[in-house]
Amino acid sequence: MIEVLQLESSEYMVDSKKWDMIIKEFLDYHMDEEMLRLGYKRRKTSLKYERKVDETKQIIEIVRHFNPSYKKDSDVHIYPMVQIENFKISSIALDMVGNVELLSNSPEVIIRQPIDLLAPKEYRNQWYVSGEDQLVTTLKEIKGFVLNWVIVFLDQYSSPEGIVKGYRENDSRPANTERWYIYVAASYYCLGDLKGALNVLKEEFNSLGKQKRYSNAFDYLVSRLEME
Repeated sequence: MIEVLQLESSEYMVDSKKWDMIIKEFLDYHMDEEMLRLGYKRRKTSLKYERKVDETKQIIEIVRHFNPSYKKDSDVHIYPMVQIENFKISSIALDMVGNVELLSNSPEVIIRQPIDLLAPKEYRNQWYVSGEDQLVTTLKEIKGFVLNWVIVFLDQYSSPEGIVKGYRENDSRPANTERWYIYVAASYYCLGDLKGALNVLKEEFNSLGKQKRYSNAFDYLVSRLEME
């Protein structure tokens, strides 16, 4: 009986290779050209769009979770991610904290988060798919979301100036994590505004626990301010 049940359940497992092929074909015929005009390139075997803006690398990745246990009536959960990297900002951030673990062991990654957080709440969505027909419809929705909301965000957050501007405007789109504030402070530093960088730490790390955790960052900025 157990073997029969296992066989029956396996019949409903999604063919992930086939579905990935459908996704890549959609990107190839319906999205690559528009993304290329915006500066984003994708290798034919990849589900990532990438572009370089000066020293900043930006990625839009089509992440999939097939047969999600948390949504049993769906074949796949598609949750595209954005990622931003900037070597100069990351290097300063790591110098400040002196501990790669405080940057989630990935100091090169300034931002990595689901794209749905980049739109106003009323436009946010979770993309669960049941059946191949719905997959294509969902990919069309995701394309529209990327063009309407994600590109605008990445255009702004393509430089230290953009990161500082977003912070000053209390932009809620970047995930407000502790590591994010380190990168914001590092962006101020890149612009030569050490006082602004220190003010970010004072504002965001105002508890004794956080001040202790990030004491190296405080000391790093204070010592350089004293040398001015």
